[in-house]
Amino acid sequence: MVCIGRSCRQRKIDANGVSIEVLQPHESIAYLGRQLCLTTFHETELENRIAKAWVKFNMNRGALCDRRLPVKMRMKFFDTIITPSVLYACGAWVMTAERSSRLQSTQRRMLRSMLGWKWVRESDDEDDWLPAYVEWIRDVTRAAVSHIDAGHVADWVREQRKRYLTWSGHCARRTDGRWTLLTLTMKVGGERAQGHPVKRWSDSIDSFLRKTI
Repeated sequence: MVCIGRSCRQRKIDANGVSIEVLQPHESIAYLGRQLCLTTFHETELENRIAKAWVKFNMNRGALCDRRLPVKMRMKFFDTIITPSVLYACGAWVMTAERSSRLQSTQRRMLRSMLGWKWVRESDDEDDWLPAYVEWIRDVTRAAVSHIDAGHVADWVREQRKRYLTWSGHCARRTDGRWTLLTLTMKVGGERAQGHPVKRWSDSIDSFLRKTI
């Protein structure tokens, strides 16, 4: 149970002899493989998937970063164990530019680690080594992206959007009145706070259709 009210301070309540934990608005809980938080749902789940991906990556770092193995083999291994972990249920995500950038930067950081390029700072003067370091990051990132473009590993941002569109088509074809469809068409009463409305799951579909029709 999640308490949205600002004055809520209870940690547990009893209902017919059953003790129910009350979560504060900023708290989350794991449920069916996802990290649920009603106030920052998508940010919480995205960070949860990224954290799980890093756990998987570090568990298999020895093989993923072993330069004695062919790069293509390591990329395929990466795509087999890391990509499914980070993109679990990603078709339900509401993506923004910031979230896409977070996902992309995480993948590129992992791929840079796999390439094993080492940075050696030749000077303690920041004005001397910082430009060289930035150029080094760009070179390693370009090398990592080349493996994505060559198809050795799926691009997480493109793959998320592909799964999102696949899932939206699956929902649109349903006619059995399931909750997945009802939640997209239901009307919620009340008034929302002032300001720019929060991006909805269906907004990307509407934008895509407006551009293609």
